Order: sequence, then structure tokens, then C-alpha cells
Amino acid sequence: MEINIYINTKKISANIKAAIDEYIKRLSPYCRLIIMCSTKLPDISNKPNTYHAYITNSNYSNPTISSTQYAKLINEMMSGGTSKIFYYIGYTAKDASSLNYFSIVTPSMSNELTAVSLSEQIYRAYTINNNIAYHK
Repeated sequence: MEINIYINTKKISANIKAAIDEYIKRLSPYCRLIIMCSTKLPDISNKPNTYHAYITNSNYSNPTISSTQYAKLINEMMSGGTSKIFYYIGYTAKDASSLNYFSIVTPSMSNELTAVSLSEQIYRAYTINNNIAYHK
């Protein structure tokens, strides 16, 4: 599985990059996690076996997804043949109107912190799906 996270920013700060790199390292046995910075929403092509989602702040129409719900979603995508997941953080709803929407966080956070939180939730999903203790 390859998971791509696009962040609406020109550059990620060093401390945020360090936090994300730790999750990239922990996830390497399970999937390939790629972080990309882009101030414009990249071209989205709905190729077979891909999933696209816009990560939002929680509200009534986009409730927050729990860790176990997210783990189930990842498991369903993998067993259904999805090989690439694309997440988009910080783009306007107009830019991302054709995407799936869900939230992993309730409070409003910066795009960079949302990327760290999403990276952590991806790691958490894989630990749940592989019956691995989350904390060392």
C-alpha cells in the first residue's frame, strides 16, 4: 500500500518533519508513506485501485472518525484492492469538491499538525489491524 499526503504549504518546518519521519519509519514494514508540499491541489485522477480523501476539521457533516473505524477503513481498502491512498490537507472545499471527506481531529489545527496527526492515525490503524501493541 502506498499512502500519499499532500499538504497545502510550501515547506514543512524541521520539528514537524522530524515527527512525520518517525511515523514513516514505523510504518515502513506495512506501507509506504509519502508527504508532499504543494500550494495548489494536484491533478486528481481516479485511476483504478485508488482512494482520495480531503481531511477536514470535524463538523456535523464530517464527523470525526475513530481509530478503530479508520483501521477498519484501511483494512477494507486493502482487501478491496486499493493500492494507493491520497489525502489532501488544507485545500479549500471548492478545490476538493469531488473528494471523500472525513476528519481525524476535532479541534482546528495547522495543516502541518494535521499531517502529523494523520500520520499517527495511519500508524495506529496498522497496529490495530496487525494486533501490535501501540506503545512500546
